[in-house]
Amino acid sequence: MNVIQQLKLGFRSLMLHKLRSALAVLGILIGVTAVIWLVAMGEGVSYQAQQQIKELGATSIIVRTIKPSEEANSDSGSRSGIAYGLLRSDYDRIITNIPTISSAVPMREISRDVRRDEFSVSAQVIGCTPEYFSINRLPVVRGRPLAASDLRGLENVVVLAHDVAERLFPIQDPLGRAIQIGTEFYVVVGVAQDRTA
Repeated sequence: MNVIQQLKLGFRSLMLHKLRSALAVLGILIGVTAVIWLVAMGEGVSYQAQQQIKELGATSIIVRTIKPSEEANSDSGSRSGIAYGLLRSDYDRIITNIPTISSAVPMREISRDVRRDEFSVSAQVIGCTPEYFSINRLPVVRGRPLAASDLRGLENVVVLAHDVAERLFPIQDPLGRAIQIGTEFYVVVGVAQDRTA
């Protein structure tokens, strides 16, 4: 039996059972349409979610460590003086192994009292590299941001948040003046923009 004869036989069979053939074609059309519609809906929802995330500016991932509690240390039998957290080598490894990272900044955030003469404020102190300001879209409105030379020279310089600068220097210009964080003294080189404005 050649191909032409097989096609004739198939066509004759379809013509003999017209309703069954029409229902089969209809079922195939509905199935294909449903699959295409579901894929299109999924792609549309995915695109919309990605656009909303982009609008929020949520392109940053923050990797944080949490200090183990004293109770957890004593339960595991470890000494409470054991170091925790991410090291510079961990940062370098992340940058090396994830090529899609366009920019990264190592930072450490701690609560400290910041003092100047009789003025004192409890603040979140962020130890970071100069890239922190561009990654976080935080403009410096007075003075300058941190510079690579500050990092290389291990300079004790600081950029103050706007509200901290207002509270420590209510009537003076903070640029070039010294403040105390913990037991260390730092020279103010800049003031960041007020984020609440």
